[in-house]
Amino acid sequence: MRRDYCKEFIGRCIEKGLTAVSITDHHEGVYVYEALQALAEMQEADPDLNFWIFPGMELTCKDSCQALIIFDVDLAQNLFEKARSRLSLPADVKPEERLGIQVELLNHNLEELQSLLDGDDELQGRFIILPHVKPDGHKTVLRRGFHKRFKDMPYVGGYMDKARPDDLKPGDRRILDGEIPAWASEKRGVVSCSDARHADFRLIGNHATWIKLASPKAESLRQAMLAPDSRIRHSEPALPEALISELSVSGSKYLTDGTYLFNPQMNSIIGGRGAGKSTLIEYVRFALGCSAIDDDQDTQTTATQRLKEILEGTLDHEIGEISLKVLLNGTPITLTRTVARQDVISVETEGSVSLSSVADVRMLVPTQQYRQGELSDLARGDAEERLLRLVTAPASHQLSEIETKLKRNAQSLTDALSKAVRLSASQHAQSHAQTKILLLKSQIENLEKQLSADGQVPATAITEHENFTRQGEALASARRVLERSKETIGDSLSDLISKLNVATTGQPVFLENETLRQVFNSLQTAILPGGSLQTILESATAWFDSELGKISSAEKDWAPILEAHIREYEEQKKLLAGKEAVLESIERLRGQLSEVEEQLEAAEVEVNELRNADSELVALRHQRAELEVQLSAVVQNQIATIEEASSQLANGRLAQDPNYSEIEEAIQQAFELPRLRGLRIERILKNVQNVPEKPAKWKEIQDEALQLLKWKEGAAEDKGDAPLTPILSEALGPEFMERLKEAISTERVSVLLRAILRPRVEVFHIRDGSPIEFRKASQGEQAATLLNILMNQTHGPLIIDQPEEDLDNMIINEIIKTIRAAKDNRQLILATHNANIAVNGDSENVIQMVLGRQAAGGAIDEEPVCDAITNTMEGGRVAFELRRKKYNF
Repeated sequence: MRRDYCKEFIGRCIEKGLTAVSITDHHEGVYVYEALQALAEMQEADPDLNFWIFPGMELTCKDSCQALIIFDVDLAQNLFEKARSRLSLPADVKPEERLGIQVELLNHNLEELQSLLDGDDELQGRFIILPHVKPDGHKTVLRRGFHKRFKDMPYVGGYMDKARPDDLKPGDRRILDGEIPAWASEKRGVVSCSDARHADFRLIGNHATWIKLASPKAESLRQAMLAPDSRIRHSEPALPEALISELSVSGSKYLTDGTYLFNPQMNSIIGGRGAGKSTLIEYVRFALGCSAIDDDQDTQTTATQRLKEILEGTLDHEIGEISLKVLLNGTPITLTRTVARQDVISVETEGSVSLSSVADVRMLVPTQQYRQGELSDLARGDAEERLLRLVTAPASHQLSEIETKLKRNAQSLTDALSKAVRLSASQHAQSHAQTKILLLKSQIENLEKQLSADGQVPATAITEHENFTRQGEALASARRVLERSKETIGDSLSDLISKLNVATTGQPVFLENETLRQVFNSLQTAILPGGSLQTILESATAWFDSELGKISSAEKDWAPILEAHIREYEEQKKLLAGKEAVLESIERLRGQLSEVEEQLEAAEVEVNELRNADSELVALRHQRAELEVQLSAVVQNQIATIEEASSQLANGRLAQDPNYSEIEEAIQQAFELPRLRGLRIERILKNVQNVPEKPAKWKEIQDEALQLLKWKEGAAEDKGDAPLTPILSEALGPEFMERLKEAISTERVSVLLRAILRPRVEVFHIRDGSPIEFRKASQGEQAATLLNILMNQTHGPLIIDQPEEDLDNMIINEIIKTIRAAKDNRQLILATHNANIAVNGDSENVIQMVLGRQAAGGAIDEEPVCDAITNTMEGGRVAFELRRKKYNF
């Protein structure tokens, strides 16, 4: 009966999402060991069942204070009974009887319990005592007059029934947070309990507590109480959006082949010099496409060159392979990269595998990574761009979208510029052709008058020759119009049909919505008054083919008529004695007229096709200017968060002078002329730098270059005077302006139109309440500020090799507070020699590296890891104790 009840209890706990419980039937231990046996049977049937039951006691001490004692999950029942004996509790439990024994007060005060149980070697370290700390609760220690006893208690945590710390009054909360020195100077961990006593389990899980435990031991609970900010939550915690779960190494000549596991929160890689810490981190970076091999070769430092040599020297060139398992919002992704094909990275997700570029993977998995000493390097003058990237990392998705739009805009801008220049040239050609046609017709008309000036009337073949010629040209022109239009209309309709098909496939999703169904059905059938789009396309194609066929027939019929006319024309020419020269001039001018009319037709077609080119170029330039404004706005919004993100160590602002590098490079490319000195280029740039409205001045320079290009590309015979270019003329001078008029090209102007003024940030360190330029702060101050900013961001995993190298020792403890808070929002992977970071930062996972292999791994709760930290980072237990004695702590 009890066994079945216990199984039902465990099942209900699992339904509620609980993975660990403590059962305290006062101090008897009857139900807990029955439940443990029931759990063993359930796990035998289902080996994957992961559920812990902690044996516990609920006691009331002589001083009228209540406490829970929670033991290791695997504490044997005889040791539980031994603990009861050590506390002088009644031993006649009588488990088969319906009622338990009468609960009495202990003969001991609350603070005596620890030493009583620690006095037994078999019990020492296998329990944790949690006093009742609910203010005004039943037999709580948080009551008036108890402040000294509370402060001196040897207990690191507490519990409260049917309440959470967030429910407390601010003053009571501050006591538990260690903010009132009279009560406590350190924060206590608190476990909320449901106190579920009903047979129907109605209260189970109502006041659950989320606790990070490395193992089902009381020591794990103790570690959680010592680091409540990191390990205890009273509402369901959220994991970071992007995290690295596992690294697999194969074909390494130094690191042991195998798998290295990472915790979703904080991971500390420890070990002596040359143990493989930096190599392990660089392997992670290699899989992410961010290793020393992938760095810009022009900006590599000695350190990155060394890491590049490590990668190339330790990973086998034929079989070296690194695989990284990543979770992106819960979706598993496996990245695999080999040395043999290091230019691509295999991306496996949901059963499909694709090859991606290194750049694409860096975009796919957002991370921030810093090697030894790189944090303080960010403050160097030549590292301004990296500092900007760090500050704006939380908005990287927004910035990436803007950059993608800028890139797309740049491509469209280049095409639009080319079209606008062609339009300008065609308009010039059109105007020139129209003028020339008028002139040629006037000349032909005067010459034709000369043919009949002596009273001799030319034959019909002579006077009608121009009409015959024009008739043939009209047929040819009509053919050209039809052929062009058939191609244009056919392509447009085919493209529209294809795009509509893509847009409506699988739509609507909500079939029950009548409006949606009508819209998508209408688009799918694409019925117009003249029929469906497909029918219209077929009809239009058939009409064009029919008309072209008619033209072919007309050309065939017209050809012999034209030939007969030409024969007669040639005969009549011979009869016009003395007027051969006039006829030859007329024929020559008519030939020129025919050519110019063809040129006019081509120009008119071009002008018609490109009629929107200027407005498109204007719109694209306006769009680019808007994107430039958006870029600055996003950066400015991020700068506003620096003070809070740096824990009040810094503030920042958008610099009054933007980043001129892009437009400076564009000016150099666009106005590169033989023997042109850099001083003249600087004059052009100064025009932008020396005015308040810098974007407006930059646009004026772009406009001058654009107008000059349009003028140059116009018809050679009809250019007229060059446009006014006051800025360029003043900067370059007459000689170089003449050269520029010859050299200006679409490519040069395109470079100018694409260049924008990018935002620049100014960061200030706050020292004693006063801001100082960031570059003037000490390296430790700089690194502390930047590390705080990084920790408070949420831009994917943060990977840093030895952050303490950049930090002053006095600052590290302040950073620890930030680390504890940061772990909820982003995964941390830190290689470190500093015990404060790994231990006080409460690293969920410690990886000990020894000569290229993992010697230990897990949380500090686990003995091998604790020993590894003590020996590697503290110099061993003896050295640690000696220092403690010397400090007289």
